[in-house]
Amino acid sequence: MNHRTLATPLPVRLLTALLSLGLSLVLNVLSSDAFSPVKACRVGTVPIRPGQVLQTGQSGSMYFMGRMGTTSMGPSPLYDAAAWIQVAPPPGDTVPSGDWVGPYAGGAMWQCTPGYGDSGGIAYNTPLLGGVGSTYTSIPWGTYCVDSTDPAYNTVFHFAGHPNGPVCQPDPPVKVVAPGNALTCSGAGDPCDTATGLYLQQETDIDVPDVLPITLTRSYRTEDLASHAFGIGASHPYDHYLLHDDLCTEIHVILPDGASIVFLRTSGTTCLDSTLQHTTTQTAFYGATVAWDQSVQRYRLKMKLPAASCGELHS
Repeated sequence: MNHRTLATPLPVRLLTALLSLGLSLVLNVLSSDAFSPVKACRVGTVPIRPGQVLQTGQSGSMYFMGRMGTTSMGPSPLYDAAAWIQVAPPPGDTVPSGDWVGPYAGGAMWQCTPGYGDSGGIAYNTPLLGGVGSTYTSIPWGTYCVDSTDPAYNTVFHFAGHPNGPVCQPDPPVKVVAPGNALTCSGAGDPCDTATGLYLQQETDIDVPDVLPITLTRSYRTEDLASHAFGIGASHPYDHYLLHDDLCTEIHVILPDGASIVFLRTSGTTCLDSTLQHTTTQTAFYGATVAWDQSVQRYRLKMKLPAASCGELHS
């Protein structure tokens, strides 16, 4: 008997590729449109934590010592942004004095210095500038403090039309290589991703094969206008960062190539008590969780699966 291998007809393969490409792009666009991240910013050389810069008309939540407050930056003819800066312990943060004013009593957050007491608090106006119809909120805790705070934050305000306003993280690229995408993993279009048309280039500069191996690889991709460790659109394998929305209903872990690993909330109501899980890509992140660790004041990422190769999902 003459056995023959039957190949998939070319039109069917083309149709499958186009459907995969279309679905990948649609999912990326939907995620980008629905997700409104809270970003870390800078005022001059001072780093400002996510949620602690508000532009005119914005509202947001501040997280401090395991507590949360929510306020807004109302309209003002004089100011177009507000930021929380650290004022204690001395010398505290400094902002460009000709373009910012304060610290004002629009809002304050403080914790007694360890060993001097246990009290602290969050207090703020809504909107921060106060005025007719504004409200005042105070969230105290503890019992006493012997006149020493560490840390303490107050609000400063940026003059409208002046330079040196807040500079925040850029948006991640809209078009990304979908993690685990079969077309991407095939490498068929190297150096271009066949699913998106993005040009990708990787060069390994350092490779130390030791007990804990270290590899430093420069990655460049088109259509990423953000500045990374090696310049515009150029990053390395350790250049991950995290974005979340105001109440942590959704968290994106941004990979060095700009792709997003999306975590959705499975329990909790705010960033302080929520657990989020990733279940949408066939990668090593499948089943991983992100949750806030109060003891170290950081998010913890817990992987469920061991590291997998591109497109591979361990059972």
